[in-house]
Amino acid sequence: MMSYQRKVDGKKDASVELPRNLVEKAGFSKGEALDIVIENGEIVLKRKAEQKD
Repeated sequence: MMSYQRKVDGKKDASVELPRNLVEKAGFSKGEALDIVIENGEIVLKRKAEQKD
């Protein structure tokens, strides 16, 4: 069973802390903001898109 932490910031954006080995295996580093998306039926990690307010 995997453990995770859920966080919500002031804008009501939810986040989840992913296991370090999964993040590094996907080619990212610890602390990077990532989006979790589904593409062609697979879960994919991508760098979080910067949003302008």
